[in-house]
Amino acid sequence: MQYALAFLAAAVIAILAFLGGALSPSGAFATVFVGTITFGWGGLTPATLLIVFFVTSSGLSRFRRRYKSDLSPGFSKGGRRDYGQVLANGFVPAMSAFLFGMLGSDIWLAGVVGALATVTADTWGTELGVLSERTPRLITTGAKVPPGTSGGVTIPGTTAGMAGASLIGFIGAWMEGDMRWLLVGLVAGTVGMLIDSVLGATVQVMYSCPHCEVSTEQHPVHRCGTPTQPIRGISWINNDIVNWTASMCGAIMAMALWSLSASN
Repeated sequence: MQYALAFLAAAVIAILAFLGGALSPSGAFATVFVGTITFGWGGLTPATLLIVFFVTSSGLSRFRRRYKSDLSPGFSKGGRRDYGQVLANGFVPAMSAFLFGMLGSDIWLAGVVGALATVTADTWGTELGVLSERTPRLITTGAKVPPGTSGGVTIPGTTAGMAGASLIGFIGAWMEGDMRWLLVGLVAGTVGMLIDSVLGATVQVMYSCPHCEVSTEQHPVHRCGTPTQPIRGISWINNDIVNWTASMCGAIMAMALWSLSASN
């Protein structure tokens, strides 16, 4: 019964998000997959954390969307999340929720919290940090970069990301009745977000648009219609791969923190 309810709830959320412009058709199907596994096997806490991430991230993606699009023409995708973005952010927490439901150990719940704290922190930091009046700096070198550049960070953006990670941790702590989850979410989410920035500044592939003379994640064609050319990074490591890797790192960090706290 729970699995059928999980599928129905995920389908309703996906349809509403699609009609509201938050998901593409492929993103809606991926959301049903992720939501069904997370709620059907993981239960109420993982499902609630996933919904909090999805609702807040979708809302922030739509907040001043046109202004952010003009400010940061290098963004690879718009506000409608496709299957790649959904799976990049949702696959690790979904699999952790599945193992939590199957094995019953809180170590897998920590994986859910850490992964969702990471992707929430990354999304909050990106969507709010790009609005900062301060010029972003590359996390690896400190060089000034245009808003929206992968690996670029600002103090307001980092603070917003930590707030997002804290929210996931707080809700986990409230639902599980254990304040350790707040610390796990904050630390794992912040570490995962920073790893995401480092990967974005080093190995993530970036392109340039000769016509607009800007760096961009868009390929093979920039939004102006000009073919883009690679300038750095590894060809197969795009933003979705970076997000997936960061969420995995956040999950592992949370699992290590939970194991440490449980042994004391």
